[in-house]
Amino acid sequence: MIYSKKVLSLILTALMVQSIFVTGGTVTAASYETTQESSYAQLQTAESKSIGDFEYTVVSDSVTVTKYTGSDTEVSIPSQIEGKPVTAIGDYAFKDCKAVTGVNVPNTVTDMGGWTFWNCENLQTVNIPNGVQRLRERLFLNCYNLSTVEIPTTVTVIEGWCFERCDSLTSLSVPNGVTEIKESAFLNAKGLKTITLPNTLTSIENYAFLGCSALENITIPSTVEEIGRNCFGECRKLENVVIEGSPKLVIYQAAFTKTWIKHFSFLTNAKALNGCGREAFYPDKMTYQA
Repeated sequence: MIYSKKVLSLILTALMVQSIFVTGGTVTAASYETTQESSYAQLQTAESKSIGDFEYTVVSDSVTVTKYTGSDTEVSIPSQIEGKPVTAIGDYAFKDCKAVTGVNVPNTVTDMGGWTFWNCENLQTVNIPNGVQRLRERLFLNCYNLSTVEIPTTVTVIEGWCFERCDSLTSLSVPNGVTEIKESAFLNAKGLKTITLPNTLTSIENYAFLGCSALENITIPSTVEEIGRNCFGECRKLENVVIEGSPKLVIYQAAFTKTWIKHFSFLTNAKALNGCGREAFYPDKMTYQA
């Protein structure tokens, strides 16, 4: 069974911490590398098992669900297997599960792998437990019917392409605690009409909302220091933009291109426009208010 380094690194960290407390030792660069190689080897050779419609592996005292093999429309992932907590869902675990419309994830889960629900075309609802810290790359890629997602306050990063082509997602509130929205995180989420960004956010990377053609309004919190290239490009219904204004804010090339914005407001710091890249607002049809 092949694991992504993202999932492996989380388990590795737990193993290292346990080793420190048991031995009272100090982690040096050499000992870290030795422990890392040993732990990776252990994880790569972990036996794949199955129970019901789930395949899984056991490492130390925790379980990773690696694949769903059933055909149910509503799926509940068990919180325990073999008396051990299910703490992770592996990469690609629900890939191409086109029958699934809802997934209940137990609160024991703290990591959901990349590409987990890729091409779950009929998935409508899934809960993300408190304790999950990152929404992994391409987590919900091509989940065209996903309409309800609540992001817990433990999440700090929304990784790239996470909600790409989630066309039925019409509104989303990103909670306080999230600091980064990575490249193409909401690429071509064509149904997204409203999104609320938190006051902890510092970076919105390139193409993050490119092609969100239903988006009408956006308020950029004063904590944001970077609006990436083509970040809101081709958001053709975007009419109103409010930037609360950070002195460090940089707006990169074509950030709002092909949006036809009518009203652009800076609430506290009009100098933020000094960081704009070439053609950031092309075509410019706006009225400005500072």
